[in-house]
This record gives sequence, C-alpha cells and structure tokens, in this order.
Amino acid sequence: MRLLFTFFALIVVPVLVFSQNTILFKDHDGNVMNGQTITVQGDISLMFNSAIVDFLVQNNTSNNLTIKARKEVLSFVPSTYNDFCWNGTCYPDQIVVSPGAYSLAAGATTPESHQFTAHYHCQGIAGTTSVKYYLFVEGTAIESWIIINFIVNNTSVPGEQLSNNLVYPNPATDLFYVDGSQLKSAKIRVEVYNMIGRKVNEFQFGQAEKQTIDCSAWDKGVYILRIYSDGNLVKSTKITKK
Repeated sequence: MRLLFTFFALIVVPVLVFSQNTILFKDHDGNVMNGQTITVQGDISLMFNSAIVDFLVQNNTSNNLTIKARKEVLSFVPSTYNDFCWNGTCYPDQIVVSPGAYSLAAGATTPESHQFTAHYHCQGIAGTTSVKYYLFVEGTAIESWIIINFIVNNTSVPGEQLSNNLVYPNPATDLFYVDGSQLKSAKIRVEVYNMIGRKVNEFQFGQAEKQTIDCSAWDKGVYILRIYSDGNLVKSTKITKK
C-alpha cells in the first residue's frame, strides 16, 4: 500500500505543477507571478478603489483555452468590499466566479482591455483582506492562482510622502502634468482608471522634470491615477476631467 501511494504521488504532483504553469499571470514588466503572495498597500483616503492590481494573462500552451476567473476570500475586514474584472467585465463583491469566459489563442496574451484586474474598497476602514484569485478552464484540472493581501492602515498611504502638486492642474481640461522630479526612479508608470475600476489609459516614462499627459479626449468625470516608481505604487490620487 505504501508503494502504491508513493507511485500515485509521483504522478499527481507533476500534473499539478504543469497546470499551474499553463495559464500565466504576468505583471507589466513580463514577470510571471503564478503561485505568489503579493502585498498591495491601499490608500485609506480612497473609500472606493482603495487598491487596484492588474495582470496580463498568457495562454502558455499550443491550444486555444477558454478561461474563466474566480476568487476565494481567505480573510476580510468586515464592511469592506472586493471585486474583479475579467473578459472586459467587472463583477461585484458577491460574484465569486465569472459568468463570462475569455477565449485565448495558443501562446497569446490578453490585451489590456481584457486583462485581469482586482479591486479593493476599504470604505475608510483599516485592516488586511486576503483574496486568492484563480484562472481556470472549466471541467479540467487546468488552473493557476495568485494571492493578494490588500493592506490599508490609518497612518500611511502608498509609498513615498509626495507633495500635493505631484499631479496638476486638478481639475484638468486638456492637459495635466506629473512632476517626475519628485520620484527617485528610472522608470515611472501612470495608470488611469475610471470610477468603475476599468483601466482607460497607461503611460510610462523615465524621471523627468515634467511629464505632459493629454486628457482632452477623455470623458468628463473623476478618474483615479496610480503612480508607480520602479514597479512600486507610490501615489494613488483622483483627478477630475472638466
């Protein structure tokens, strides 16, 4: 009986490892994040979309895959909310499995419009919520996962203490500026989300005195800017397009 169990284990473990590497979570620098636990520092001043994290998804096989997403809440802060977007649709807190699936061609990577995105809404409450997110092919053993710890506290905001004029003017009509000289970074990324949590723009640049961003074609309303310095979230702020 012991020999049989050992043989079975030797067969199953490689299958599970293969499955986890079939669908790849990738950050915007191309790093594979499968099986990792990632900590995302949120901003308690933003009750809605306090923390946002997104991943490109790659089909790492030679076959087309029809991929769905689901979440498993490992621990949560009462009265806070979390949701995710997949296949271009965002699902509210109570939805744990995406009704929609994305058909991803062999070897292909999702465009940004169909990337996987997770959002945390702290409602002004400090604490840590941990969520395990899966991408899977229904009816098979193919699945990949990643764990996100969303951390919000009363005494800190993401990253460096930066001046309020890092992004200006606010409100903006046609142009606004990001003061890159405040960021001690060789690589700066700005992500722009609308108020339902969908990414609408992304900009990348090196350290500069002032980076100009054209918002003239944006719809009027409020947007959330996430500013990353060498891959680390350092500022989360709102900007209004007039």
